[in-house]
Amino acid sequence: MSARIAPWADRLADVISAYDAQGWHRTGSAVDTASAEWLAGLVGETGLEPRLEDFPLDRIDVEDARVCFPGGEIAGVPLFDAPLTGEDGVQGQAGGEDATAGIAVIETSPAGDAPALEAARARDLTAVIAVTGGDDDVAPRNAPAFASPGGPPVIQVPPAALPAFQSAVRDAATVRVVTAAQRTRVDAWNVVADIPGSEPHLKPLVVMTPRSGWWYCASERGGGLACWLAAMESLLLAPPARTVHFVATSGHELGHLGLEDYIERRLELPVEANMWLHLGANIGAQAPGRLAVRAADPTLAERVAEHLAAERDSATTETLASPPGPVAGEAADIADHGGRFLSLVGGNDRFHLPSDRWPGAVAEADVAAVARVIAHLVQELANG
Repeated sequence: MSARIAPWADRLADVISAYDAQGWHRTGSAVDTASAEWLAGLVGETGLEPRLEDFPLDRIDVEDARVCFPGGEIAGVPLFDAPLTGEDGVQGQAGGEDATAGIAVIETSPAGDAPALEAARARDLTAVIAVTGGDDDVAPRNAPAFASPGGPPVIQVPPAALPAFQSAVRDAATVRVVTAAQRTRVDAWNVVADIPGSEPHLKPLVVMTPRSGWWYCASERGGGLACWLAAMESLLLAPPARTVHFVATSGHELGHLGLEDYIERRLELPVEANMWLHLGANIGAQAPGRLAVRAADPTLAERVAEHLAAERDSATTETLASPPGPVAGEAADIADHGGRFLSLVGGNDRFHLPSDRWPGAVAEADVAAVARVIAHLVQELANG
């Protein structure tokens, strides 16, 4: 390991604070590109040779997003895998979540299942107003169908707007939804590095973490990035038997475009790899914290959860092995490809909100605790 690098345990806060300070980490943005170069620089300082792998997308640059109703208007954020309205917008009668015509007003969450939203998107509506977030801020949902938008236009608005829209529904008022944007062809970047194994015939290990998302993402993405670097530096201190591939992907909030491109270049890797270690969202988010461990092998998930529970502060955090519900994030893609995975994904009260900032949203000691477990875990996975 390069003498210029302090031990990873002393650098986690520096990594997360620097990532937060860069700005909004939307895929394909100037911040996203600069952040890729910054992360590649950190990888390079370890002595590894980082690579930036580009993939194209039509970035959405929002020009106007609002709802006009009797007595005022409220700004929002378009759902990025729904059609856009254009600058004139669309107009219709406000209705409840069961409306079959006009513009439906529904409440939803920034992540997980959204039955009311999905039901509304399946109907022949003029548009949908989705109330989601915290107080005056919108918490946008990700766009898994970004490359093939469908259904009616959807605008996401903050919870503070709900009383105005409930009044509009009661009065059967006419409202106008505007989601106007330009699509700009750009490149986004995955940060890639490899550590060759001493026994190249062994199946490789892949360590992956997303590095893009809505707003600043300090706790959503910062902890995963810090642990990704900790895993890398741990293996440089004690070289592995298996080859280990590292990838930090952009495109997370847009249907995992970065991981899709990474796999497209390596079509055999999903099933060829011995394991994909997914360092997902909200690792080390401020309490109340929950960290779910899921794996293709439930016994492995249980064992890793026990190690995490022993390292973390059980008074403020909870570690769950194989909790109910689907596999989240990029690990789901690996599962869909038939690959073996181990995934860590946490909870966060500021998820997808602009208030997910350093230092208030991050439990630094918790990130360090998870990083200690990850540092030992990758040694085990890379040599077992």
